Amino acid sequence: MAANQDPKHVLQETSDVVSFEQLRPDQLVIDVRTCTEFNENPLPSAINYPLFDEAERSIIGTLYKQSGKQDAIDAGFGFINPKLQTILDYFEQYRNKELVI
Repeated sequence: MAANQDPKHVLQETSDVVSFEQLRPDQLVIDVRTCTEFNENPLPSAINYPLFDEAERSIIGTLYKQSGKQDAIDAGFGFINPKLQTILDYFEQYRNKELVI
């Protein structure tokens, strides 16, 4: 990723909903919830890669309630931006899989 590239444009968004029964062998489910959330209610065959730690999640949730959705989104990108290259590097091993997040 280029140093000046906006992380908001790196990730694609889709509205496709896939049930676990519909997953193909080349698809991998990535659960981006915190470890606590994942452990409380794990998704079958999913890999947990939390985007935020508990403190970050708390800050985002508080901002959402007190300041609104956009401030929470901006804070989330603020937390993710320094981690983005590490995240991309981690998922390089799954290059041949379609990731379902």
